[in-house]
Amino acid sequence: NQDCKNMELAWNFVEWIVDRHKKLAGSPKGSHLIETLAMDDMVFTAKKFIACQAEFQKHGIWPQVSLGFHYTKPANLERIKQDGLMTRAERCGDQTYSRRLAYGDGIYVGNNPNAFGRFGKIGIIVAIIK
Repeated sequence: NQDCKNMELAWNFVEWIVDRHKKLAGSPKGSHLIETLAMDDMVFTAKKFIACQAEFQKHGIWPQVSLGFHYTKPANLERIKQDGLMTRAERCGDQTYSRRLAYGDGIYVGNNPNAFGRFGKIGIIVAIIK
């Protein structure tokens, strides 16, 4: 069934990521500060992503996927793991909040993993679907 196939794809993807992580972290250019999440968290997320991608494709939509980097404070990580990334208005229910932010309310990501580390000690790799 499709659920089992998605699970197998997710495990294969996560194993590939972990292998690449080990190679990167162990190389001279690598960083011991780069860590992965627990395997079950990564597989769960990958499986949801694969199912979402399949749903898009079922409707004839072939999205482009790119990677982005989002930085946050360690205190926010558990909430992000539970609820995903959310705008401030989504978290607070305050739809007028975006008018008080310099760049508007949003989830900010960059394509350079080193550029925005000053915004938080935790870096998250996110898949951006266009």
